[in-house]
Amino acid sequence: MPAKFKPTEKTLDRRTKQYTTEHFYLKQTPVAELLKSINGDYTKPKQKQKCRNELSRRGIKLVYRMEDGTEVPRTTQGLLDYARSLHNGSR
Repeated sequence: MPAKFKPTEKTLDRRTKQYTTEHFYLKQTPVAELLKSINGDYTKPKQKQKCRNELSRRGIKLVYRMEDGTEVPRTTQGLLDYARSLHNGSR
């Protein structure tokens, strides 16, 4: 079964007394909403990882934006290179 972005909702049409079910899968969630979820303060780490995996599946590369304005690739090697450049630049 595909990964969910949020739980399924059942809504009742009060005129016809019929329920409609709406599923929220990650594959149909817009990129803007996924990024908003990743950057949210109250999003759990498991949900953030699910969103990151979905973005990488779509071919979207994430970057860290540092305080000095530089952008670093979101990889371990990218962070190590950035840290080395800071350390070498201060001497």
